[in-house]
Amino acid sequence: MRIAMFSDTYLPQVNGVVTMVKLLKDYLEKAGHEVFIFTVSHPKAKPEENVFRFRSYQFPWEKQHRVASPMIFKEAEGMILDLKVDLIHTHTMIVMGYIGNIIAGRHGIPSVNTYHTLMEDYVHYIPFFNNFLKELVVDQTRRFCDKHSAIIVPSSKVKNLLRNYGVSSEIVVIPNGIELEHFETPFSREEKEAFRKRWNIPSDATIMIFVGRLGKEKGVEYLVDNLAKVSQKHPNTYLLIIGDGPERKNLISQAKKLGIKKKVIFTGYLKWPREVSLAYQASDFFVMASHTETFGVVLVEAMINGLPVVAFHDEAFDNIIENNANGYMVEQKDELYKAMDLLLSSEELRKKMGQTARKTAKKFSIENHVKETLKLYERIINGR
Repeated sequence: MRIAMFSDTYLPQVNGVVTMVKLLKDYLEKAGHEVFIFTVSHPKAKPEENVFRFRSYQFPWEKQHRVASPMIFKEAEGMILDLKVDLIHTHTMIVMGYIGNIIAGRHGIPSVNTYHTLMEDYVHYIPFFNNFLKELVVDQTRRFCDKHSAIIVPSSKVKNLLRNYGVSSEIVVIPNGIELEHFETPFSREEKEAFRKRWNIPSDATIMIFVGRLGKEKGVEYLVDNLAKVSQKHPNTYLLIIGDGPERKNLISQAKKLGIKKKVIFTGYLKWPREVSLAYQASDFFVMASHTETFGVVLVEAMINGLPVVAFHDEAFDNIIENNANGYMVEQKDELYKAMDLLLSSEELRKKMGQTARKTAKKFSIENHVKETLKLYERIINGR
């Protein structure tokens, strides 16, 4: 099978979409298929076989992101026809995604989209007309999705959302997967202590860890607020933040105002997967406060490393978090504090929940994800 994937984000960018696109490419190739990535140019990009990059520009409000020039359409179309692909798989709903979708429609090529991101929750990055933009995003999402043969979503939450938007295309739930083997190797006590020392965290401290992009939609400010509260009862508690983004300066300022600047550790992006896995294993439990997730890959990563997890209730997590077994899903901000307090109060509870979390995470392998994706590809190509 010859598959073309269109994405407005790819390496060296670091985010959940990039991770899934790269994993899908690698594992499809391992299974004997040919995969071609059509994506944006990037000044720090390294050459990669069958990855084609097109002229792009830095996104005005988000300097980490890039947007392709619409003028590259003819070039991309010519390449697709030369490659004689069997299927086009779009991963984003920006320029590259639209180009892939239009080419598929023009030439009768079966097409699939993975709906990775709740686009309407990100319009706050554009300063004006938020309500109008939300309505526009919903309308464009419906139109975009209905031009594909099928839509892949990582959770029932996203399927229900797209149906509410009016999407009529087939929607298939295929949970995201991770490379479990990258996270199953235990680090030594010495390695974990060295990691803590590197970031000036005492060896006897309890660490709450967050991994992800530092954007408004991630709600990291709630984690900082609650660190200040739980520190009154548990003074030897630290918040380890792995990742970067536009909210970093605000979060540093917030921690300083709350008098906990030294207890909030910002590492920036770490090398994946080894350093990220070490960070998980050097920590005690995982926390997040986002309401905009479509699945929760970082939850699975934390859990396979033996960490219990705490998050706001989200339908996207229903198949991942089992309340009081491998972590806590909370409804209100004050419940976030209570969940943190429970885990900070009992090492035995953390270990017990962590063991259950590891068992849960093993269901979400990249192999399972690729197997189900291939079944869909074959069905779409064969017109069934």
